[in-house]
Amino acid sequence: MTTLSTFPLLRLPIVALRVVFDQFPLEVLVFLTVYYPKLCQWRLIVGKRYNLRDLVVSTSSEKSWIGFDVFGKYELPVLNHKLQRFHAITNLHQRTTAPFPERTVNIGIDGERFDCTDNAFNTYWKDVMIGIITFTDHVCNMFKVDVQILTIQKSTMWALDWIQLKRSAPLRQLIIYNDEEKEKKLTEEDVRGILTNSRCTAYSLAIEVDFPEKLKINYTPSKFKALKIKYGSWLTLENLYILGETCQEIVIIGSQFTVKDLEAIMNHWLSGRLSRLRCLSIDRVKGYLGLPFSRIFKKYIKKLDRKLFYEW
Repeated sequence: MTTLSTFPLLRLPIVALRVVFDQFPLEVLVFLTVYYPKLCQWRLIVGKRYNLRDLVVSTSSEKSWIGFDVFGKYELPVLNHKLQRFHAITNLHQRTTAPFPERTVNIGIDGERFDCTDNAFNTYWKDVMIGIITFTDHVCNMFKVDVQILTIQKSTMWALDWIQLKRSAPLRQLIIYNDEEKEKKLTEEDVRGILTNSRCTAYSLAIEVDFPEKLKINYTPSKFKALKIKYGSWLTLENLYILGETCQEIVIIGSQFTVKDLEAIMNHWLSGRLSRLRCLSIDRVKGYLGLPFSRIFKKYIKKLDRKLFYEW
């Protein structure tokens, strides 16, 4: 590999180098520092041009990635908002498969060929856990940023303990997906650790995974600002009431609730027992069949308007 001393670009004066590096897109800067770590020590890459927010770490059993929302100081608006991804992959045969073929170019470095796209590049590891930890630490140290959003599956629950050790502040959002290996399911103990923030703290939680069907929440959940439940067939009235005592906003997709259940929820809410709940959204109601919904719940509307206000 070319050394720093023989890398032609680095023969430029330091002031000129800073001007050149300031024109590079984010993924190129990361690419260069992976291969030439001493560039960080030279203070050529300081990240002042970027307002990086929402550093995302997404873990899966085969292909994990970290990404940014990037707001750069560009003149063209189309470039101001762009998600950059850096993949950590275990399957080495994927070297020949470009992630975005229509936008991929092949570049050469010291006789080796690499697939490179305009918004992503791949790194290959024997162990995806080591890859994502190493690469995340590199980017965090390089740009002085921290992980804000973490996505996990059953097979990557290790990421909860890693983030808990890495961060002193809670995540902005934790997202749980169904595992690519369908036989791997979350246990009730896994769910307890997630809902109580005991393994990893987060301000908001998105549950996009099947929870155990007979799950019973008999403990106090964490005080989430927002809780999204995508597969809500496991969600009973009792579970919802417990979640509503601590969560500020709850969004439920795919529930088994009926119109009668909704009336029970309204009465329970107005009784003052859902003390923290400010917003509740349920997208599907069983047995509705075009009934005059507003007429059924008219008696609750004014009471809710007087009682509720929502603060984020």
